[in-house]
Amino acid sequence: MGEPYVNLASAWCVFPSLPDLLPATESDVLGPTSDEEEYACIISLRHKTVVDVKVCQPVPHLLVTFDDGSVLYVNGHNEQYEPWQAGQSYSGDQTWLVVACPGDSISIWAPKQF
Repeated sequence: MGEPYVNLASAWCVFPSLPDLLPATESDVLGPTSDEEEYACIISLRHKTVVDVKVCQPVPHLLVTFDDGSVLYVNGHNEQYEPWQAGQSYSGDQTWLVVACPGDSISIWAPKQF
């Protein structure tokens, strides 16, 4: 079975817990400011267990909640590019893929038989 993955192509941050109010725009996201901070932040998540995944509406912000209550927030709005992708590949052409698309829409690809 393939490993799940998330491609972070937009502003992101990790909250200690789910905030009452999410950032309204990509420029409001107060995430890591250097490559070193990004690496340290992502590495700190590697042994945590994902307990919930949500995609917000109407803007497809991605929220990944971990067993300690921390939340990975990925901005889902971009007019030109895909802000994030999440998926899992299996052998052959068996792939699950969810993509936040430009204009605040979502595209989903699923295996023919699952």
